[in-house]
Amino acid sequence: MDIRLPEEIAAMNQERTERTIKHIQEGKYAANVEITFHYGGTAWDPTIDAQDIEKLERVRLALRRGDVAAAAKEAKVFELLPLAGERIKCTGTVILAP
Repeated sequence: MDIRLPEEIAAMNQERTERTIKHIQEGKYAANVEITFHYGGTAWDPTIDAQDIEKLERVRLALRRGDVAAAAKEAKVFELLPLAGERIKCTGTVILAP
């Protein structure tokens, strides 16, 4: 008996890579780190290279130290600013004043 998979399922089982962005936040900083997912048609998919895991950790630790320059060498770094506002009660709902 010859069972054939649809093309979409067969393509999912082929080895391939996919670039993606992982988001990291540490304190008032956030970073977008580009990594590669590896698909090999196994139950463990996707996997990440050790180099990408180390890059994520380097960026995370740099942000934790406040070393934006070091993090920016490997990621796009953002400083997060909380939205400040005075709370105003209006018809039972709470809204933020500008």
